[in-house]
Amino acid sequence: MPGLVDAVDAGPGVLAASSVLGRLSAAETVAATYALADPLVRTTPQESPWRPARRIAIRAPRRDLPEELLHALERACELQQLPRGWNSYGADPVSDTAFRQTIEFLTAYVVRGIAGPVLVPTVRGGVQLEWHRRGVDIEIEVGPDGAVSWCAEDRHSGEEVEAGLAGHEATVRTWLRRASD
Repeated sequence: MPGLVDAVDAGPGVLAASSVLGRLSAAETVAATYALADPLVRTTPQESPWRPARRIAIRAPRRDLPEELLHALERACELQQLPRGWNSYGADPVSDTAFRQTIEFLTAYVVRGIAGPVLVPTVRGGVQLEWHRRGVDIEIEVGPDGAVSWCAEDRHSGEEVEAGLAGHEATVRTWLRRASD
């Protein structure tokens, strides 16, 4: 069975990593020391018992990715394979658009020093990414149409924010650091 998260060392800037049915081989990975810049994510169909899986190939300017990112990508692949009715109540499968937007979000925001999220499917075909750490709660929702919204709360200070992602990228990064330090 082919891996779901895959990037072959085919030249400068291409990371070597692989996943087989949700188990990543970390033998070729090292924790990244800098944020990924302009990641290129490609997905291609693969056979699956439920739905066509997607193979993720990531081209990044660094030779390595954080372990947290690898685990999150692994989970995204698992969620993408859920069939219609995965919750026994007719839930929609994760849409291809939500899957791709989730991968793009992960590769842009889950960098060295940022804790990995918990990923859960939504009943309408989206993905929710959650961080509940250090008194900070952050939820990023990727809708089935690819729209990304987020909310955050600091339980210690009482500060709360809720917005779409567009125009708030730096603020989201600040909140993710708060939940990770």
